[in-house]
Amino acid sequence: PSLVTVAGTNNRVFINRTLQAGDRYIVPNVAGLRLSAPDSGAVELIVDGTSVGFAGANGAVANGMPLNPQDLAARQNRG
Repeated sequence: PSLVTVAGTNNRVFINRTLQAGDRYIVPNVAGLRLSAPDSGAVELIVDGTSVGFAGANGAVANGMPLNPQDLAARQNRG
């Protein structure tokens, strides 16, 4: 399980709850969203049905990671 927070501009919170293994959250198509999670290695990022990896290393904190789909897809191309 991992606490996942997705927030946007003006500190609008879209989700702030603990997700269990296998749970999914579909991020809305809104510019400026950011991800925070105390264990970024527990959060897999999927763009257009394709995994682009995890938000970070196991145990590493993600604090305000941008969720721009183009940037996330570029992560996969960098390897």
